[in-house]
Parts: sequence; structure tokens; C-alpha cells
Amino acid sequence: MHKLKLQFLNQDVEDNYIQEHQFPKRRFYLKVSTIAFQILLFFKLVISLIEHNNSTVYPLLISWGITMPFFLIPVKTDFQIRMSISLLNIIYIGYLLFFDPQEEAEIMYFKGSTQMAANVVNIFVLEFIDSSILSVVLLIMRVTHLIYYSTKLDLPTILFAIGIHVLLIVMIYVYQKALRSQYLLTKTDQRWENILKQIIHVQKYILLNFDKEKVKFINVASTFSKNIQSQEEVISFIRNSKFKNQTFEQYLYFKVNNFELNCIDSLNNAIMVDYERQLLKLNFSIFFGNQPTILIQKDIHFYESTLKNNQKKTSRLYLNIIISLIRIIKENKKYNEVKFQVIAKKLFLKNLISKIENYNFSSQLINFKKILHEALVLSNKKYQIQLLCQDFQIYTIPKIFQLFLFLIIDCSHNEIIHIKDLRRENEQITIRFGGSLYMKRMKAYLDQLEYYLLLIFENVKCDDVYVTVKLKQEIFVPFRKLTSIRTS
Repeated sequence: MHKLKLQFLNQDVEDNYIQEHQFPKRRFYLKVSTIAFQILLFFKLVISLIEHNNSTVYPLLISWGITMPFFLIPVKTDFQIRMSISLLNIIYIGYLLFFDPQEEAEIMYFKGSTQMAANVVNIFVLEFIDSSILSVVLLIMRVTHLIYYSTKLDLPTILFAIGIHVLLIVMIYVYQKALRSQYLLTKTDQRWENILKQIIHVQKYILLNFDKEKVKFINVASTFSKNIQSQEEVISFIRNSKFKNQTFEQYLYFKVNNFELNCIDSLNNAIMVDYERQLLKLNFSIFFGNQPTILIQKDIHFYESTLKNNQKKTSRLYLNIIISLIRIIKENKKYNEVKFQVIAKKLFLKNLISKIENYNFSSQLINFKKILHEALVLSNKKYQIQLLCQDFQIYTIPKIFQLFLFLIIDCSHNEIIHIKDLRRENEQITIRFGGSLYMKRMKAYLDQLEYYLLLIFENVKCDDVYVTVKLKQEIFVPFRKLTSIRTS
């Protein structure tokens, strides 16, 4: 919030505050005050005509003509409403000071008190800057009237009036600041309600605030693991976690900057990071408030639901295969090699995925041709592999790489698959696969097994013709128990 103008620094927040809390009240107040002012001028004009007081008729007609557009022309923006209220106030005070006939002292005192009450209401309805300017303008008009019509200059009274108006401006400042602070507190309460709703679902979390002045993240609370709870441990975690060649802290900072531009709560963003050679799937949300608040959670549902769904599918597949084998034996059906190869391929694939999901694997150095041969053994077609380079060694997890090769073979339309090593000297191994691949099916496989493939691949790119993979220089392991990980 700007300390002088009392406006929120973020324009979206300012617009929301005006539209939600001020615009409806000001529009209603302008409508009521305009109608009341027109009625007042009308009755004064009728009385002046009856009394044949021509000296007041013309000022009343002029005032009526000036204020009539405020009644007839609709205003659409908050700025127009504030300007209309200010101008009506100035016109009304100008008429009373310079054109209203001088009457008995008691009547003048009564008019003066009514006028001041109306001024105070108008001043508190407006924004702080508008109210301050209006208060100064009205003071100048009264001092001008006093100097012009008074026989002597009453300096103490003028100084007292200036002091009272300064005090009035200070009180307006305190009042408007309290209103805006209350609005921020309301938003903060809503933010914490949203945060608590998220925490209820998953108890393992990190809660951060972003200090905009110090430009750093501050740990509020953490139940993420036994070793990641304090400020130093949490900051170490987000700094040492990597996502797409940048730290998790840098990525969060980028997201917070985008959040500052639109101030819309960003909920349940899924992201995979690697930390201490482990791959974790996280959900994080950014909530609006006086300062951005970030909630980071382990996606436990991902690990549990994936395992349960695959176990159900595998059990159903095994049951169907057993039923098919029983029917073959019972009905003495003739042996069909193609059907057998289809069944064998499904069993091999499901068994391989099951081993991977149960973390039954290890990393090792292996010849590329050897792992290719193992993937081709159980294929139901005779594929010809054209290796457009010399045989080379890769350090990988053979079961996962074998699964990837099996998917490539399964998605091929013809019997020739081209494989080429694209790396240059001292570069990471990059391999390109081609040969009329069914890319829609391949992308579906990649989405389903993304978590495991990212353990060995830096990235996997699919275009209309080729699938290109870049191998990791350092092999990761799946997330198991983060409590056992050393923090630095």
C-alpha cells in the first residue's frame, strides 16, 4: 500500500477493493444526494418566485442548470462518481457562501452546521486524496468569503480553521487506512481458509511466505520430513532441488513474480523435482494475501493411486490370460504362435512394469546392442534394427531402458527401426529413434510412465517422425523415504 496516497501497489488489488467495497456505496450515495439537491433547489426556487425575490431566482436557476446533468447523465466509473460528488459539494458551498441571501443569525448558524455535516459525509465517502483536496478547496472558499465580506480580518479564527482542517485530513487518513487494512485482513483470512483446505488432504507439507522487501522465502511451518523442518533445512531443500536446469527456489521465485502480476490463486501445480538423486512429484499452490504464501505438498496420492491402478490392471490381465489358456487346453485348440506371442508380450511387459514399480532394479554400465537384443527377443514380429552408429556403452537402469525400447518397437508401423547416436564429443548421450512410429500411442505411453523414464532420461522429445532422448549423466532413484536423506 502506498504510504501517502493510500492506494494498493498492485492495480488489480486496488480495482477489486474499489469494485467490491466502494463503488456500490458511492453510486447509491451520489444518486440520493443528487435527488435531494435537486429537490432543495426546486423548493427554494418556488419560494423565491412566490416572494418575487429576483436576486435569488437567477443564481438558483444557474445552479439548477449546472447540477441537472449530474441527475440525468449516468456515471459508469468510480472516478466519475468521486468527481461528481466533489463538484456537487463545491457548487452547493459556493451557492450558500456567495448567493444565498443573508438572514437572521440563528438561521445562518443552522445552515452552517447543516453544511458542515454534509461536507464531513462527502469527505469520508471519497478516497483520501480526493477528500484532502476537497477539504482544502472548501477551506479556501470560506477564507475568501470571510475576507471579502468581513469588515475586519480575524486571524486567530482563520488559523484555528486551518488547524481543524489539518486534523480532519489526519483523521481521514487514519480512517481510510483502517478500511484498507481491514480489506487485506479479510483476504488473508480467506487465504488461510484455502490453505487449511489443502492441508487437510495431505499432511506432509511445507508452508512458505515470500518477503517482498527482503526478496526471500521464509519458512512458516513444515511437516515434510524429519530432516526438513527448520528455516535452514527448508531453504536448503528448495535450493538443492532441481527442475529443468534451475533450482526449485528459482522456479518458485519466477512463479511468485507472475503471481504478483495477476494476483489469482494458483492451485495444485504438479511438478517433478530431483533432490539428492531422488525424483519427487510435488504439488504446490500460491495463495493471495498481504504477501504471497506458498504451500508445497508431496503428491502421495500419485504414488499410491498409480500402484493400486496398475495392480488392478495386472491382476485383471493375468486372470484373462489364465482363462484363455484354460480354454485352449479344454477345447484342444491348435497351437497358434502369433496368439502366443501376443500373450507372451503382454506378460513380459506387465512383469517388467511390476518390477519397476516395486523398485526391483539397479543401475549399471551396459552395451547398447545387448539391451536392444533383449528388447527384441519377445517381440511378436521380426524387426530389423538399423543402428546408424558404432556400438556404445550407456550407464542406465537396464529394466527401464528395456521398457522404453519395447514401447518403441510396439509403436512401430513397419519392420525397420532406425537408431542413431546424435552426441558430439564430451556431450551427453542423445539417441534418436525413427521408422514410421505411431506417435499418438507413443505419447500416451510416455505420459503414463513419465515418472520412471525421467529417472534415466534428461528429456524425451516426440515430433512427427522421430523420438529423441537425452540420457542423464547421473542416474536417479525413485522417491521412497525422504526422512533417510541427508540434508546439507
